[in-house]
Amino acid sequence: MEIEGKIWGTTFPLIKTSSIEVHRIHVNEGGYCSKHLHQSKINAFYILKGILEIKRWKDYDLVDITKLGPNQLSVVPAGEYHMFKALTFVDALEIYWTELNHNDIVRKIVGGIISNEEKT
Repeated sequence: MEIEGKIWGTTFPLIKTSSIEVHRIHVNEGGYCSKHLHQSKINAFYILKGILEIKRWKDYDLVDITKLGPNQLSVVPAGEYHMFKALTFVDALEIYWTELNHNDIVRKIVGGIISNEEKT
């Protein structure tokens, strides 16, 4: 996999599967990403070096701002607008994953065991 250049720095995919992605990102001091959301992916940031500010929009009037340093992690749920800004040069892992909805089954009939009478 190749390094991708971004306006704010670079991203290098380490793992990319259908259920998880891990990227090593370098964010230049003062670099920031767009305000965006992921419809189904959860997005986490684990800082290796530097200080990264993460903004998360809870609704139109409330913005949660978290400053992360080395060995700190922040998780942004799917469907939540967010963006990051590097307060210093940042070396971090950006991790994406999805969670299965374990209650997603819709039953038409109920399962069971066929009785001896029904077998004949």
